[in-house]
Amino acid sequence: MPALGFFGIGPRFTGDDVVFLEARANERDDKIDALTKGFLGLTVTCARCHNHKYDPISQKDYYALSGVFADSGFWEYNLPPEKEVEAYQAQRKKVKAAENALQEYAEASAIRVAETLASQIPEYMMAVRKTVLSNPKGEMDKVAAPEKLDAETFQRWFKYLTTGEKLHPYLKVWDVLMAKGGGTDGEARKIAEGFRDLVLKVIPEKKAVLAANQNMMRDYKPDPNEATAMLPGDLVQFELFQFKQLMVQKVMDTNHFYVWLDVVQGEDDQSYVKKDGILEYKGKNLLRFLTPKEKGKLDALQAEVTALTKAMNKFVSASTRLRAVIVSGILFHTQLAFAAGCDLPMFAGARLFPSVSGSQMLATGDFNHDGFLDLAVANGPGGIISILLGNGDGTFLPVNYAAGGFASCPWN
Repeated sequence: MPALGFFGIGPRFTGDDVVFLEARANERDDKIDALTKGFLGLTVTCARCHNHKYDPISQKDYYALSGVFADSGFWEYNLPPEKEVEAYQAQRKKVKAAENALQEYAEASAIRVAETLASQIPEYMMAVRKTVLSNPKGEMDKVAAPEKLDAETFQRWFKYLTTGEKLHPYLKVWDVLMAKGGGTDGEARKIAEGFRDLVLKVIPEKKAVLAANQNMMRDYKPDPNEATAMLPGDLVQFELFQFKQLMVQKVMDTNHFYVWLDVVQGEDDQSYVKKDGILEYKGKNLLRFLTPKEKGKLDALQAEVTALTKAMNKFVSASTRLRAVIVSGILFHTQLAFAAGCDLPMFAGARLFPSVSGSQMLATGDFNHDGFLDLAVANGPGGIISILLGNGDGTFLPVNYAAGGFASCPWN
């Protein structure tokens, strides 16, 4: 039962935080769902947890079908000659390395800016206090300018210190002081300086935790008999990776972590809403805080990425783009979806499905890996192969590919 590219483009769980066995079960569940809804018109995946009450579908049936997919695999087939693939992959590695260098430098620059701004926390907190206690209320821009404070950062501090309860306890004494009228300048500055010292302690703590965990991920060594899963993009997932990481990964003090989130850098997590830290600046907003030397380094790294990417695009130009893509295939009971047969490796042995127009659909899949469904169609015997690259909006971009001889193909 060849599945062509249909099951090959199904969802894959590639994150480092997924549970290996659960992720594979969820992938099989999606395949069963697509297959049975498409050919039976039934929601068979209910039987993952219990026998169907009215339909003759049992858990035994479900897991029997799941076993078929469990014995299947994911493969990607290169279309162009091996030398072209090797040249493209070598250039792609250079691009990836340059992109990583650019990203790492930008992230390091953002942390450096945060550290610089953190050293000014007492000035920002005292300016907020001055604004709150002034009568009439002072305009924030007019307060920030004389103190030589960044206006946007000052507005962020004002909002943070005057609204909402904090998840950490370190500003409770500040809130009490402000509730009593703001105290003396000396009392307020002492609290502000203490919070500054805490933030400057939290930043290197977080950096050390990140570095340690990244090193553990990079140096991961699987057990001899540890199960693996091949995933799109040459990714490999290990069965015990997530479990081992949770056992040994470094973590911050909880309250220090909340200070990090609030002040330095927000993070994506289901436990809380993602928001930027007070001192977090990215992209163009970051540039105004950088030194000329830092800006020059960023420009140079960006120029290198641009040049390497332009060189890589020579391998995927408009006339050869099809030959540089990868086709997804799947093993169904050890039968390859694509087997020997035709002159073209891309369509060799593909099961043909005649359409009402007389054309023959050869395959479906995400051939150019842009996330949209593509079609491969033979426009009549001995003619042209049309690749219809999906645009994601119901329209397709046709790319014709001269097949050459079709003597061995089934339709001749």
